[in-house]
Amino acid sequence: MVAPVSIRPVQIVPFTKLVSREGFSCGNEILDTWLKQFAGQNESRFRSRTFFAIDQETNQLLGFYTAVFTALEAGTQLQGPLTSSYKIPAYLIAKLAVDKRAQNQGVGKLLLGDALNRASVASEAGGLEIVVVDAINNEATSFYGKFGFTRVDSQSSRMFLYLKFLQD
Repeated sequence: MVAPVSIRPVQIVPFTKLVSREGFSCGNEILDTWLKQFAGQNESRFRSRTFFAIDQETNQLLGFYTAVFTALEAGTQLQGPLTSSYKIPAYLIAKLAVDKRAQNQGVGKLLLGDALNRASVASEAGGLEIVVVDAINNEATSFYGKFGFTRVDSQSSRMFLYLKFLQD
């Protein structure tokens, strides 16, 4: 069992090498490895953007998310009021993870809120219809579902949220 950290004020900041990623562990090896080995490379190549949730007093990394623009292919059947036969412009939250010591303390909700806010702002500048996530497991599916995300189809781990619902 990992001892929980005491959550003090949390700040969401863009990726920076000044925040250590070495001690981070969310319990999912794929996400941990990606953060430590590939987040910096993708950041420097402008392939994606990663944002950190850090403890403002200790500068400890509590969680992160990574986002990139994408488009769902023509013919993707979305559940809900709109289906489309063209590419659907989307903001993909490609990764979202919280350190085991900070889980169940609201950090994931803060990260998701920041990502949705950035998607909303981006949609005003360039037009986006949806935010997309690929839920890595049932726990993630449940987490995103609490915030209104819907599965693309019943067999998919991909979920979406219409941006217009955020802006109403």
